[in-house]
Order: sequence, then C-alpha cells, then structure tokens
Amino acid sequence: MTPTPPWSRPLERPPRREGIDIVYISSTAADLVGGSIAHATAKAALNVFGRNVAGFAARYGVTVNVIAAGVVDTEATAVAVNEESLRYFKEHTTFSRLVTPEELADAVRMVANDAFGAATGQIIRVNGGLDVLGQQLSISGRWNLPDA
Repeated sequence: MTPTPPWSRPLERPPRREGIDIVYISSTAADLVGGSIAHATAKAALNVFGRNVAGFAARYGVTVNVIAAGVVDTEATAVAVNEESLRYFKEHTTFSRLVTPEELADAVRMVANDAFGAATGQIIRVNGGLDVLGQQLSISGRWNLPDA
C-alpha cells in the first residue's frame, strides 16, 4: 500500500487558541499621498507585515490583525497637526470629530476578543468614517472636483 502524499491529504486546521491574539496599531496614513512619506511607508510596511504574520501564526491558532487608526484626539496630535488640518479632519468625518483614544482602545479589545476569532489578517480602519464621507461628498458634488 502506497502512503498518501502530504499534498493530497485534507488540511487539518488547528483549534483556535483562545486568548492568544496579536493586534498591531498602524495608521490610515499608509493610504494617503501628500503627508509624510516616511510615516506612510512605515505604516504600509506594518500593514503588510501584520498580514504576513497572520499567515504564519494561523497554524498555531493565533489571530493577527492590524488596527489602522485615523486622526486620534490626543495631546500629541494637537502638537503635531496644525489647526487647519485638524479642522479639516473634524469636518470630514461622519461624526464631525476626531477618534478618541477610548474608541481606539475599544477597537483593540474587540479585535482581541475570542468572539472575533474568525477574523485574522485584516486591516481594520478606525477613522471616524473620514474615507466614507470623502467618497460621499465627492460623488454628491459637494466638493468642487473638476470633471473627468
């Protein structure tokens, strides 16, 4: 009798190891053009790194996800971002405000919760809907964009 080659056997998934989750904190700056090239590149690299780690960690039943934070209302943000930019970000989020540190922490708790165990290798955007509202405004013509 010839043994079954390993590539023709059904895959055996490891059981999910409850309580073992990796959550990286990145930034939606990874998707922006016109900001800091170094910051955007570093965050984009972290996003890809997290997805690759998820692929390796899955065999051990460990989930790995990335939280891509938008502009978070902190003292550091107030120092690093000028008033005009802060006003723009606030006006162009769905709730007309920045993300709070508590909301970011809640997102991490959600992703690290065993009930979220089916998700791994994901980049979860926590940005107050900045990208959603931007798309809606551009489609509705509220932003005076040039015709294509």
